[in-house]
Amino acid sequence: MMTLERSVYCAVMNVILDCNIILDMCLSREPFTALASRVLKLAEKRRINCFISASMATDIYYITNRHIKNKAQSREILKMILKLVSVLDVTANDVYTAINSTMPDFEDAIIAQCAERHGINYIITRDTKDFADSRVPAITPSDFMQKHFS
Repeated sequence: MMTLERSVYCAVMNVILDCNIILDMCLSREPFTALASRVLKLAEKRRINCFISASMATDIYYITNRHIKNKAQSREILKMILKLVSVLDVTANDVYTAINSTMPDFEDAIIAQCAERHGINYIITRDTKDFADSRVPAITPSDFMQKHFS
């Protein structure tokens, strides 16, 4: 698994994925599955470095398990995702900064804070408006693919 320290020295772009992108692929949420899969395929081929926050790992497990109602299968899905993405730590300072930010959604503020602290290039999300106050630009999977891989 690629660590952020190693990836900083590569000419590969670093992105953090919003939970909705991971869940779109894992839960086959149409019409979003294909684009989410394309982004994660870039990670699999090491054309981009994909990250999630540590707090997102629990969210992904919880939502996946709530949907499929199978703890073992939910763990396997998370293990599969962790083969494609690296996990960024969430510090106490990230929590304090996020809770005091102008971003309306706390979980999104955590993602934005982690992205900024780790020098991430983009937040890939379907809900770019939720990241309007982020210092790291938010981009949809479609716009990301078109801008960098068309």
